[in-house]
Amino acid sequence: MTTKSKLAISLVLSALILTPILSFAQVGERLRALRPATTSAIRAQNNFCTNLSILKNLRDKGIDAVVNRYQARKTNQDQKIADARAIASNRLEEKRDQWEANRDGRLDKIETAAKTEEQKQAVATFRTKIKEAIVVRQAAVDEAIKTYRTSIDQLVSNRRDKIKSTTDVFNSTMQSIYDQAKTDCDAGKDPATIRTEAVDKVKTARQQFITAVKEIERVKASADSAIATRKTAIQKAVDDFKAAHEQALNALKAAFASAS
Repeated sequence: MTTKSKLAISLVLSALILTPILSFAQVGERLRALRPATTSAIRAQNNFCTNLSILKNLRDKGIDAVVNRYQARKTNQDQKIADARAIASNRLEEKRDQWEANRDGRLDKIETAAKTEEQKQAVATFRTKIKEAIVVRQAAVDEAIKTYRTSIDQLVSNRRDKIKSTTDVFNSTMQSIYDQAKTDCDAGKDPATIRTEAVDKVKTARQQFITAVKEIERVKASADSAIATRKTAIQKAVDDFKAAHEQALNALKAAFASAS
């Protein structure tokens, strides 16, 4: 194998390493598109430094593509969350309307059965107490849902902030590697040495980035506390309503019993 062939292979490998965010298929496609210019540069200069800006451009384009895909996924995720919440809220309102209609129907039947003024007053009082208890229960449930959603939104925001911070550190490190390589090239340092040092730094930066991303906890794993808090709050609202309902019902029964 000739020296020029070896150098060509070396530059291709450098491109694969210095564009870590691109898939191998994307890198191969872009290198094939740039092959005439790259090969010409190798033959003209026989110098790694000459091709450094080409490799950086490849990497920058890869980063732009990844960022665009990430933004699209984030927008899609936000829309799915908003749609799911809207559906859940609509279903809850529909159930509440149905419960109210059923409850009014039962109260109307009780009111029809009232014969004395004491019984009629007891039914009116019972209706008022139940409606008051329902208002309290609904407010508590709504607050529990709101608190839960706020907690989830905060978890999502925190995760995204951590991912962005980690990505910013990685990109800053990669830029520093390029800047140092460019400085060394301008200073006339041996191109082979520059390449070796750059490749080692890129490998380290990539591994640190991968490790950091893996350590960022996913929202699903962090949501247990918010779910438990919501469940407890809703259960308390239900229990409080049951207690108020029981108290009002006992008063109503007593009124009908005394009149019989």
